[in-house]
Amino acid sequence: MTIRYFSRGFSLVELMVGIVIALLGSLVITQVFSITEQSKQTTTSGSDAQQNGALAMLLMDKDMRQAGFGMNITPCSGPCEVSGFMGGTVNLNDSGPRTVAATPFVFVPILIMQGAANAPDTIVVSYGNAATTLVPEYTRLEAKGAEGITVNASNTGKNTIYGYTLGDVLVLADGTTGTGDVIQYSGADDSVGRVMHETGSYQLGPVTQAFRYNDGVLPLYPKGSLLFNLGPSPVNNSYSIVQDNSGRRNLVQTNNMIGSQSIIATDIVDLQAEYGKDTDGNDVIDTWDTVTPTGANFAALNTAWAQVKAIRYGLVARSIKREAACNVTTTLPVWRPDGTTAIEFKNIETNADWKCYRYRVFETTNVLRNLVWIP
Repeated sequence: MTIRYFSRGFSLVELMVGIVIALLGSLVITQVFSITEQSKQTTTSGSDAQQNGALAMLLMDKDMRQAGFGMNITPCSGPCEVSGFMGGTVNLNDSGPRTVAATPFVFVPILIMQGAANAPDTIVVSYGNAATTLVPEYTRLEAKGAEGITVNASNTGKNTIYGYTLGDVLVLADGTTGTGDVIQYSGADDSVGRVMHETGSYQLGPVTQAFRYNDGVLPLYPKGSLLFNLGPSPVNNSYSIVQDNSGRRNLVQTNNMIGSQSIIATDIVDLQAEYGKDTDGNDVIDTWDTVTPTGANFAALNTAWAQVKAIRYGLVARSIKREAACNVTTTLPVWRPDGTTAIEFKNIETNADWKCYRYRVFETTNVLRNLVWIP
């Protein structure tokens, strides 16, 4: 008797059906994974915009809070020789290493450089950090060239509680013409109250530092000029939107005092600002506008700048990811500087694909408290 054994496997049709089912399952899994990944990227991208915008506001707010420190002047009980130096132009002759060329700057706590045709604004913040001698001195004699500067008070001793410190950065200012120069304190002749600004170097702890602002030749400054002490590391920082080689727009900080420049927040695409002014002298801000103060003469200019008591500004952070469907944003982001009226950030639409990105708007107000407080 012959016993036959039959081996039975899958038929070709069954194999093809199994392969089709496996392919369909793989397709569904791939689509689910793709949708999940896109959702993750969109969420992460929106989070990046939130973080970048918050970081930009934090760093700018830190500077804004210090704006004007060491730049205001005590009112006189009687007639003043000079009422102040707000709005004056200060020359900066810097012999130190720089990556950005030095430029003259306006002696004000806050300067808004309005962008043309809806372009982003640039905000310039200035303040000193002197530990002592916050009230400016009046000069008793003319000052010029490399000569010392003779001041009224006897507080020129090195490292005294009332005095200057080696390396302190000073601004010698003519309150009549509205011009000034940056110099650096190199010592003093206390017998005659003379502040020196010599070239060379000085010792700062274990480090030898060069006097970087004393190489220029001063013009003639008349008796009664002002001498401001801005401390060892004064600030003249500008915040602006700069587009890099890849087309991304970033918030860049430029330190004019030492010539450095750095990106402080990426994908910040617009920045707009307004001045807050007390035009009637009652210590209440009654006007918000973008008009930079002007005057028929320097005294009038100084008075106009003294009205500026606050700044409010808004910026826009953009998501990193470009969405596939260019309809995620259909209207331009807005800010409400007066709390009610919506003003569009029109610079955003200069990019043809602006609707393909998500945006976050940040806005705040900073009071220039160092001008409210009088030394």
